[in-house]
Amino acid sequence: MAYLSATGDPGPKRLIDLIPLKKSEFKDWRQTLPDNDLQWLDAAGFTAKPGQFYTIPANGVDTPSCIFGMRDEHWLTQRASLALKLPEGV
Repeated sequence: MAYLSATGDPGPKRLIDLIPLKKSEFKDWRQTLPDNDLQWLDAAGFTAKPGQFYTIPANGVDTPSCIFGMRDEHWLTQRASLALKLPEGV
């Protein structure tokens, strides 16, 4: 899923990827990432533990991606807590 950035910039809207991950899906998802993103994740210690949150920095071309670990149940209500964790302008 992707969301428009909330910045006041009147220019083109940039989408911010918000990626929910269950711990059981994390290993397969990691295999889709470029090496640079894997290095960021490893350095941050992100493991998709429920409630864990991380922003993968943009590479100068793309916008950043925000990933978070989620439980198998009550997945919709878990997103509410993200509002306080998202980077400024998202």
